[in-house]
Amino acid sequence: MGSLFVCQAVYGQFIPYSQYHNAPLLTNPAAPALTDYTQVTLHYRRSRVANYDIPSVSFMTPFYRQSNGMRYGGIGANIISQQAGPNGLYKVTGATGTFAYTIHLSKTHHIGAGIGGGIINKRIDASGITTDSQYNLGAYDPSLGNGENIRSNSVTRPVINAGFNWVLTGADDLQKASLGVAAYSMNKPSYDLLEDAAADHTTYVVSGEVALPASDRVTLIPTFRYTYQGASLANVGARISYVPGAPDKELSAGLWYKTTKALVVGAQYNYKAYIIGASMDFSIASNLDANINNAVEIVLGWRMNRKERLKSRGAFSSAAKTPVAPGHEPDSAQSSTPPAPTQKADTVQSSTPVAPQAPEQVQPTPEAEKPQPPVPSAIAFEPGSNKVPAQSQAALEDLATLLKDHPEYTLKIIGHSAALGERPVRERVSYERAQAVAKILIEKGVPERQLELIGMGDRQPIASNATDAGRQKNRRVEFEWIKK
Repeated sequence: MGSLFVCQAVYGQFIPYSQYHNAPLLTNPAAPALTDYTQVTLHYRRSRVANYDIPSVSFMTPFYRQSNGMRYGGIGANIISQQAGPNGLYKVTGATGTFAYTIHLSKTHHIGAGIGGGIINKRIDASGITTDSQYNLGAYDPSLGNGENIRSNSVTRPVINAGFNWVLTGADDLQKASLGVAAYSMNKPSYDLLEDAAADHTTYVVSGEVALPASDRVTLIPTFRYTYQGASLANVGARISYVPGAPDKELSAGLWYKTTKALVVGAQYNYKAYIIGASMDFSIASNLDANINNAVEIVLGWRMNRKERLKSRGAFSSAAKTPVAPGHEPDSAQSSTPPAPTQKADTVQSSTPVAPQAPEQVQPTPEAEKPQPPVPSAIAFEPGSNKVPAQSQAALEDLATLLKDHPEYTLKIIGHSAALGERPVRERVSYERAQAVAKILIEKGVPERQLELIGMGDRQPIASNATDAGRQKNRRVEFEWIKK
């Protein structure tokens, strides 16, 4: 009966993975609304107790509006199988789908709402059970009853799931914190596998995490998950992420405590679009039979590149601007755009000669007809740095003067990075470079409302990322004027 006791504790739906950050659909149905990646994940868990196996495959993809490139939702699907006991006598198989919608409360606060459903099949094969009642004169006789009140049958029921997830992002659109609440099996399906069996409990899940960047290469991410299904279960811990100096690579490791009296140790390696992770649950309880502990998990994932949706949010300049190498001052007068206003010729040189006119012929230029100010050359940065080179201070002084003289314009400051490290880190660094330039302009008297910051990561290279020289050219900040 020990095996049967454990089998009754098997979850009917999708909660038991220790690497829950790699199983978003099984943690909150709202997850597809808050991702910028199309991803496929294979997950496998095996426990030493009762031969408890849980393989699954999940898929998620987001949706974007054609008009502005903003994410408005996504869909997800999951297939999972669970089995436990000798010869896999107890099996659970499920297939669910989810649609999630994104609500943008502000530029940095977002809520995902997801609703989903599917079918769950539970079955018991009593033919695989042997007990003392089936031994006659020391020989096993399968024709004898096993003495257990078990039905050998299969039951399929529909399930309904829902969830909400709040996410805080930076102005660079990277996630800084999240908090989610979800409910699985909200309709409380009943599976008559055991006589007088009660209906399934609704499973409630609360989860969250915070990203705490320690440096350009290291991020600490405390996480937690609380689950209630007639009884409480909590995972509390953190993972730390490190980006080495090689392209598209990330290493991470984590440690969590589970209230089933277990410690979870995990590691993960991301290479380009691929993910491989593994973890071990180590029981610290004295009675292993009372805990489904001492388990191993393996994760394999494939994640498509993040959608370059920032490109569709504004008219980005397609002309390549040559960054200035450290040690060379940018030429603030260089531009391929219309010439500067003649009344500012002492500050900005015009790229088109202006014929002199007699004083009596000069007419005031209407504000709407003022030519666009020249676009400054790009500013280059050192690897992994967001510090503006001292040689660029004079050019930024001229740029601040232009901005104060042209309040009818907003300046878009676009940060870029080379293709080294994980994409979220590259995007964060590129945005911090734009922030550093904006901070100097504000200190020089430019109103903050006149500046718009964007971090493009490595998505608009102007040189090859295969060489040091090419990557150096890509570490830059560019500028674009926007008429209000």
